[in-house]
Amino acid sequence: MPCLWGGNIRFLNIGAEYLEETIANLQANGEIFRITAENIKKFRKALRVHKTEGQRIIVGTQTLTKLYGVRCHSLIIIGIEELLNIGGYRAGERIFQTLMNLFDALCPDKVYVFTDIKRGLHIQEFMDFDGFYSKELENRQGAEFPPFKRLFLLEVEKKSQKAGEKTIMKIKKSIEDAGFSHLMIGPIYEKRQSHRWRIILKGEEDGLLGLLFSIYGHEGVRIEVDPLYI
Repeated sequence: MPCLWGGNIRFLNIGAEYLEETIANLQANGEIFRITAENIKKFRKALRVHKTEGQRIIVGTQTLTKLYGVRCHSLIIIGIEELLNIGGYRAGERIFQTLMNLFDALCPDKVYVFTDIKRGLHIQEFMDFDGFYSKELENRQGAEFPPFKRLFLLEVEKKSQKAGEKTIMKIKKSIEDAGFSHLMIGPIYEKRQSHRWRIILKGEEDGLLGLLFSIYGHEGVRIEVDPLYI
């Protein structure tokens, strides 16, 4: 049972729907299943019931990591390097985790990986657990990222831009008064349904703890330690 995993739809413009249509146009042998977070429970049951009835092609994204109990003959991975665009300092960790989860869930007999060679992603580096772990720690230590230094993401979200700017000014003053302005990145402003600002502090937890508690007392402030996404 071939399984196709596409990295990230937004950057590649090659999502699960596109792959499903392309495979169908090629008149490939076998029934095609497009697995999403919404229909995975239904299809998991159907695939188990009919797993001996002919060839099936499964197309999906990271949802396939939850497809336990379905034996996959060939796993084809397309565009996993796109996780480098959104993974931040944990990009390598996310790629490694995604690969291991796919292998664990689908138990493929064969694996084919298609990446953009210009991105410089060497998939073999993720096949050696001890080697990847050592290299990842070395890179993070050199860049002073967790677990060697802590990252604190401060988010302020307000319906009123004026109210948000007032809170941000108070936070910046608290950081400056505490002598930690050299550890501050931002603020970065973005407008969505509401107004949102983000500030990042990078340093030792013990020295910043009192400051963070005082900042947390402001209304509309959220603090995340070592965030998955920055």
